[in-house]
Amino acid sequence: MSFNQEKIDRASIQSRGIFNTYVYRTEDTIAEVEAAGYFADCRFAKLDGPATNSNGWDGGIVEAYCDDGYVVGQIDASTGTFTALMPSSVPRGVLQLSITYPTPAASVEVTGTGDTALQPPDGYVSVLEEYVPVFVAGETIVDSGDGRALVTRDSLLSISAYLDVFHSNNNATVAAVFRIERGGDVILSARGVHARLPNNGNLGNISGVGVVSAMAGDLIGIALASSVTGTVTIQTSSIVLQALT
Repeated sequence: MSFNQEKIDRASIQSRGIFNTYVYRTEDTIAEVEAAGYFADCRFAKLDGPATNSNGWDGGIVEAYCDDGYVVGQIDASTGTFTALMPSSVPRGVLQLSITYPTPAASVEVTGTGDTALQPPDGYVSVLEEYVPVFVAGETIVDSGDGRALVTRDSLLSISAYLDVFHSNNNATVAAVFRIERGGDVILSARGVHARLPNNGNLGNISGVGVVSAMAGDLIGIALASSVTGTVTIQTSSIVLQALT
């Protein structure tokens, strides 16, 4: 993925200072062109005069012909980031990422809170380490490579999940929440879904659904908490994220 200076130019002769449009052709994909800062080094970003009709680069409209389709978007000059305004020829309705059970099972050490209510954020720890391999991926949601899903464009995100878990100790309550990392901040869904596990090795099922207004760059994952200190193991899981764009 690399921006190519030689492949961008004004879309046409733009008279009277009323246009600020450009055409760009690349072998990169639409998702790569939409990555943060992709156009930061564009020569038009450094000009404000006849080349940009004195409008500057900010807010410029780019027609991008990409390896996997066509998309029209607008430039944010402060970041060099392109945001799509019109869909490409690639279908962009409901885009889905499905992640399925870990092989082998994934385990996480949890410090018990002593409280079976397990309200976020107390006691919750992220479950990562690539326990959720990609099954089906769309353009808007991709595998981050560390057990989370990366959202690549703003979207309304619907999440449904079930997890079968067991605990290393008796009389434990385990809860799960959806976890969003946004710009270094961690956001947990408001209410945990619980499973009561009377005996060591008992399987408990946790399932839930949620909807979030996701932003490009959000990392979506799962966090677990327990009333009892020990090891929580995810025996099987299936998590489906659908982005409405």
